[in-house]
Amino acid sequence: MPGAGPGSSGERRRPRRVPEPSPLAVGVAGDWSAAEIATLARNSPDGFYHFNAVSGDALSAQLKGGNIYIYDESGNAGRITTADVDQSNGVIHVLNSVLVPE
Repeated sequence: MPGAGPGSSGERRRPRRVPEPSPLAVGVAGDWSAAEIATLARNSPDGFYHFNAVSGDALSAQLKGGNIYIYDESGNAGRITTADVDQSNGVIHVLNSVLVPE
């Protein structure tokens, strides 16, 4: 068959469905340094500092092995890899994974 090869079977390829971006539970009211988050987690009775994102989603911080982990409502965790990045509207802590609200 002339022109036969990968992708030339004569069938039309369906466009791939690209998933919609998920809303992320990232915005938290306040201006907390990583040291403050670590202290709050360390001093809490259960070892977790519990707080809410601006969206209302529950988040928790835990200090483990000198690292701070942030957990979402589904139990997914992200480790703070870059802390205390000052911005005009607050401070950013970069995580090594994405947290998604339920």
